[in-house]
Amino acid sequence: MAHVVLNTIGSGEIFGEIGVIDGGVRTADAIAEIDTELLIIDRKSFMTALRGNSEFCINLMELLCDRIRQTSEQTEDMVLLDLGKRLAKKLLSLCDHQRAEQLSEQAFTIRLSQEELATMTGTSRVSVNKHLRTWAKDGLIALRRNEIAVLDEVGMRQIYGAGD
Repeated sequence: MAHVVLNTIGSGEIFGEIGVIDGGVRTADAIAEIDTELLIIDRKSFMTALRGNSEFCINLMELLCDRIRQTSEQTEDMVLLDLGKRLAKKLLSLCDHQRAEQLSEQAFTIRLSQEELATMTGTSRVSVNKHLRTWAKDGLIALRRNEIAVLDEVGMRQIYGAGD
């Protein structure tokens, strides 16, 4: 069965908020890529916490708005950007996320398979492989098993058109 990656959740982030807020079924599945420790909050306790804390409600609304914006942007990208630009944008986004976590300006090695990158960009692994091999030949990235090292972030931004 085909699937698409809608979001990547990092350490300390929440997910599953839609189902716990409205009491409905989950809108998506979550798959942990590494050993993970989770805190599960039942709906009744969660709703009690919401009712008693307006600051928590505001923070949750901001999170939901951010996720809606991300989903809208992802949908727009799928419709308006060609695959090369979508791939470049996704790799740059992963670099930015890694930079925020590491507070580092080093070259970035993103640990994911070409299949995972394909599901994040709504395409096939074969199409992803074709673009990545071209970029590797051009010196923009280096490929290793389940890893992509971004060697030339400026060049990748030129492919995406960021900063034009």
